[in-house]
Amino acid sequence: DPALGAALYAVMLDVWHAYADAAPTLKALRDADVRICLLSNAGVPIRTVLDREGLSHLVDDVVLSYEVGYVKPDIRIFQAALDAIDCSAHETLMVGDSGRDDSGGAALGIRTLILPRTTGPVHGLGAVLALTGHTESNAPASR
Repeated sequence: DPALGAALYAVMLDVWHAYADAAPTLKALRDADVRICLLSNAGVPIRTVLDREGLSHLVDDVVLSYEVGYVKPDIRIFQAALDAIDCSAHETLMVGDSGRDDSGGAALGIRTLILPRTTGPVHGLGAVLALTGHTESNAPASR
């Protein structure tokens, strides 16, 4: 049923919200001229969520599996992300929440940080700043 599909799609986009530490972490990285690519297997236009959450200006590019034709952990989607921001694997940090899906980045030689999924407002993204040598006093602490 197309109407049901459209309704589920709208609800899915409505329930996705950025973690409280996403904006300050992305801002600190942006201020340090770190290139950022959002890479996702989500089958919905994540750019809509980025726009709604006020995060679009903090990422350089978005690579989505349904757009490039590869699904994580296929290393080709990680290579597409590297190409999108003109970075090499050895100078990149992949931050993900699925050891299985995000293992493709590690297989390509990308340093990979797997953060556990959480239901709270903070996701532990401050670890990204520590691993990249950047700090942000306004970033919420992990819980």
